[in-house]
Amino acid sequence: MKYVILAMLLYVTLAHAEVEVYQVLYDPVGSESGGEAVELKNTGDESVDLSGWILATDSSNHDATLPQNTILLPGRTFLIADERWDENKDNASWRKADYLEIITLGNTNGFVALLNGNQTIDAVSWGGDSSVGISGPSVSPGMALRRNGEAFEEAPADFFEGIPVVLTAEVTLRIPMLEITPFVNLAPEGTLSLRNSGPNAVTVSLRISGLAYKNYTLPSDTVEIEGPLTFTIAPKGEYRANMKLHVPPKTVPGKYRSTLRVTIFDS
Repeated sequence: MKYVILAMLLYVTLAHAEVEVYQVLYDPVGSESGGEAVELKNTGDESVDLSGWILATDSSNHDATLPQNTILLPGRTFLIADERWDENKDNASWRKADYLEIITLGNTNGFVALLNGNQTIDAVSWGGDSSVGISGPSVSPGMALRRNGEAFEEAPADFFEGIPVVLTAEVTLRIPMLEITPFVNLAPEGTLSLRNSGPNAVTVSLRISGLAYKNYTLPSDTVEIEGPLTFTIAPKGEYRANMKLHVPPKTVPGKYRSTLRVTIFDS
């Protein structure tokens, strides 16, 4: 079995709050009634009150309205799904929705827009409908349209609990038998610790993307992970890797973000 974890690496600037459409599952393999979902992500370092925010789609300007006292913590995700998601989702292991309401997403052409009153916070479209927000590609049934920086990529729908995790404090991710404890302060060094709490060995693969801040991008090798990027952790074992930040000269100061993709296989 394979698990995929995404974690955000953060680097220096003032606090801010940003919410975006993280991924959209608009064409499930199973039932169209209950199988669709939209996941939001707070990419900033301040909590955001989403109470009363609206999810508009190609089928309705008010396809879903978030309930009162909906607070999205920094680095966390919020899953909005069709009201029969728990029974009809394609994969029973996917997380439960944070909020359920009937939503209708177009399989061929469509869009999702996140609104706070009359203000459009974020939006993405797919297929031939490129008039709203960022235009993403059409994806295969059962695949999610997922944000990667300012663009959208086709990827397996994950919907795991607590993705992404901000690597600024000790964190235990909710996946079977594995703990990831990051001590990351990349200015310029940090340590990533992965512990296998289970009875079986697991193989882990790490991949890091380039760092982005506004219109500025740094290559992925700006963050160096010492040692191999694919390795095996024995039962009850731990793997520690030093992480170093190599900032090119004349880099514009700001909070640069990079996605660390952790893929875990049963050995």
